[in-house]
Parts: sequence; C-alpha cells; structure tokens
Amino acid sequence: MQVDLNKPKYRVDYVKWAEIVIEKWEFNIVQKNLIYSGDLLRSFEQTVNAEASGNAVLISFAFKYYLRMLEMGVGRGVHIGDESNRRKYKVYTKTLYREMYRLSELLAEKYANRGAVMIAAGFGDALTERFN
Repeated sequence: MQVDLNKPKYRVDYVKWAEIVIEKWEFNIVQKNLIYSGDLLRSFEQTVNAEASGNAVLISFAFKYYLRMLEMGVGRGVHIGDESNRRKYKVYTKTLYREMYRLSELLAEKYANRGAVMIAAGFGDALTERFN
C-alpha cells in the first residue's frame, strides 16, 4: 500500500502562518488605535527558512522596535518615567503566543496524521503479505 505523505492535507504552510501572524498584529494595532502613521504597519516582515528535508524551520519576524515600546506601556504620550499613566497593550506577545499555540496544534495534527497513515500502511502491507 503506497501512501503519499506529502498530500496538501498533511502540509503546514509556514509562510502563510507567518503572514497571518503579521495580519493579526496589524489588525490589533489599528483596532486599538496605537499609531499615528503607517510606519509601524509597513515595517512588518517575515522570513521562513526551511531545511532541504523540510524537517527544521526557522521563522523570523522583523518590525520597528516601537511595537515593543507599546508592549512595555510607553508611547502615545506616555513617557517611560510616568508610572501613573502607564498602560500596556499586549499586541505583540498575546498575538504571537496565541499563534504559536495554533502552529503547534497544526504540527501535532500533521505528525499525528502522518504517523497514523504510516502505521495503517504498515499493517496493510503486513496483512497483504500474510494472506498472499
């Protein structure tokens, strides 16, 4: 029994995942009205480097450091020493951790499916050999 493990059903598109993360960052920034110009929104970039075998993937994000300042509660008229007026917008970490969890679910499903198919293929081959 020949099984194609590279069917689209079993593939995780890391580039698409990285694009979704950036889209969600941009949406949250705009929704919370955290910017005056589009510089921060235009600064988002992602790079996906995969090993030739496809087993190891490095996903990198780049953006203006201003997003991290917002995460720490400064910006938009709030200065670093002004503790009384500080508010924290969890745009970066909340979105990133939520999407990393989602990626882990996709990978778990991918490898669970791949393992199940391999086991089923192995049993199918064994049964075919036994009864032929």
